Amino acid sequence: MLWLLTIVEAFGGCAGPTHGRDLDAAHASFADAWQALDTEGVSTAVRDMEAAIDCQADPLLPGRVATYFQLAGLAAWLDEDLTAALQQFHAAHEVAPDAPLVDFAREPGSEWAAVYEQAAGRPASRRIVLAAPADGWLQVDGTRAGDAPDGRPWVLQRFDPSGVVVSTHRIATGGAVPTYPVRAIEPVRKGPRTVLLAAGLGGIAAGAAGIGGAAAVKSRYLNTPDADDAARLKPANIALGAGGIAFGIAGAGLTVGAFAL
Repeated sequence: MLWLLTIVEAFGGCAGPTHGRDLDAAHASFADAWQALDTEGVSTAVRDMEAAIDCQADPLLPGRVATYFQLAGLAAWLDEDLTAALQQFHAAHEVAPDAPLVDFAREPGSEWAAVYEQAAGRPASRRIVLAAPADGWLQVDGTRAGDAPDGRPWVLQRFDPSGVVVSTHRIATGGAVPTYPVRAIEPVRKGPRTVLLAAGLGGIAAGAAGIGGAAAVKSRYLNTPDADDAARLKPANIALGAGGIAFGIAGAGLTVGAFAL
């Protein structure tokens, strides 16, 4: 029953889960259409690749992801979208830095090959931190990771603790990260030392304030010409001073005790 629930969560928007072989078949269809100069066939193959990734039930390896980005870049070049082509090719280079362009498009002197090489010189993508899932782990572009690239497309897969793919997503350049249950952050528990130290420092601060108040009151009654006022102020001076000293001693004791733990 749990297995069935996982499948429904992962592939609720799909006719059914797809597998690596489905993505490979879409890649092959793209190659055939490209070599036949069939632009409509290329577009169809791209849609098939996207569907194969969106409903992917197998862990995607970096090589498959890089090939997808290469083919998506070629399709963007064919649509005369140079910006998208550079972004897709840049993604391919970052996923598999040493991978050459797919063999059927490896034509020396071609414009698309020049764009592919141009993308290799782009600066490394800035990384964004991903929230840790409630359980299991995340995989970005075929590699287990806790962050993702910004400024180019990427592929996210989420796994359950047993290694089953829960969901697969293609994220466009600048696209939002899909929502998923995240791990709760454990509250920081204050130990006895922290509590004692806080109480001790608070006592010292209160003691200093009391002694300071006593000094101010003493100054008033020593400098007042009215004997009655002086008589009223003197007990307050004594009370503040004694209280300040008591708080200070208690605070110092708690502070020493905290460091002794």
